[in-house]
Amino acid sequence: MSEPEHRRFEIRRSFAVDATPEQVWAALTEGGAGWLRPFAYEPRAGGAAPCGGTVVTWDPPRQLTCTTGGLGPWDSGSWASGSGDPGSWDSRSGDSGSRDSRSEDSGSRDPRPPDPRTPPVPPPGRLDHCIEARDGGRRSCVWYVHTGRLAVAPPRRNVLIGTPGITAGTPDEQLESLARRTDFALHTLREYLVHFPGRPATFTALPAPRRAARTPVDPAAPAPGTLARMVRALGLPEDAAQGARVRATGPEGQELDALVDFRDPYFLGLRTDEALYRFCGSDHPGGPAGLTVHDFAPGADAKGTELAWRNWFSQLFG
Repeated sequence: MSEPEHRRFEIRRSFAVDATPEQVWAALTEGGAGWLRPFAYEPRAGGAAPCGGTVVTWDPPRQLTCTTGGLGPWDSGSWASGSGDPGSWDSRSGDSGSRDSRSEDSGSRDPRPPDPRTPPVPPPGRLDHCIEARDGGRRSCVWYVHTGRLAVAPPRRNVLIGTPGITAGTPDEQLESLARRTDFALHTLREYLVHFPGRPATFTALPAPRRAARTPVDPAAPAPGTLARMVRALGLPEDAAQGARVRATGPEGQELDALVDFRDPYFLGLRTDEALYRFCGSDHPGGPAGLTVHDFAPGADAKGTELAWRNWFSQLFG
């Protein structure tokens, strides 16, 4: 029997936040530049959704369900890219697959045979968001469920997978990476809702130079210490923990009086009075490294911010 090309997964999360259901809904549907990246929905069932998806349920401010054209907005392709009914909470998987329970192109076909080293593109997935009012509508509880399929990687591991939405490695490694990125994205969503609700953001995203995620021996392996190098370049103590107040040095000597709002071996989040800075190290074989800036200051200069941080990356990685 041949091996399956995809393996089903499910990621479930829930969190409470000091924001009204209306604020959460607005952040999820039109405020993406403030916490993930700019995106838009066509506000109706059957309308267009991000990542080439389709809106399944549009019920403001209670439930948003959509399909995605790939893994969804948290996958590796979204980093630095710049750019149902209540019963839907059941994954309806019908089989056992990868689970994480911690809290097709319609164009012309390429006549060339497919590269056997590259996993096939996963079929569409599904994102469910359910928002429930708490404390008389002053707070909200949010349930998030992501279901879909992961590509089963070929045996050869030392190949960079360049297809957007596909990560290198085994399905278990892909799932772990997707779960980590989901947690970081949802944490950033909460930071936005609590500290910058409804404020327009100027969004900047940059990938680190490709060589930042490679090693001479195995080009698909993440370079050790990629995030640590960013931390040192920012002038932060290596032991600066989540919740610490720090003074970081950004591009061109810019001083950032910030709070470390997120810190783990793969991601760093800094929050200032006017911006959220997100830094991503390579967190899986061949994984992307990069940064995003969500700037809420009036008159923020997107082009200037991009140029400054691009130069910072060039100086850091050579």
